[in-house]
Amino acid sequence: MFHLFDLYKNKTDNANNFIRLNLIGEGQNIKSYGARVCIYSSIGIQLAEINPNRGYLSACESTLHFGLGNENKVDSIVLTS
Repeated sequence: MFHLFDLYKNKTDNANNFIRLNLIGEGQNIKSYGARVCIYSSIGIQLAEINPNRGYLSACESTLHFGLGNENKVDSIVLTS
């Protein structure tokens, strides 16, 4: 048997806040692969890295998603490449 893929749907019903960042690079690295983003907020520190490869024959969205819960702002965003 050959298993093609699994599809999941988020059926939660909440009003939590989030921030999504779509970085645009320069030159050959237009999708900003390898860039790290650190979000500081009252709920803590979150770190994410743009890496399109996470497994065999898979790919990930290059837009970064950070959950904020009930918070509606971040204190700062730090980007390193």
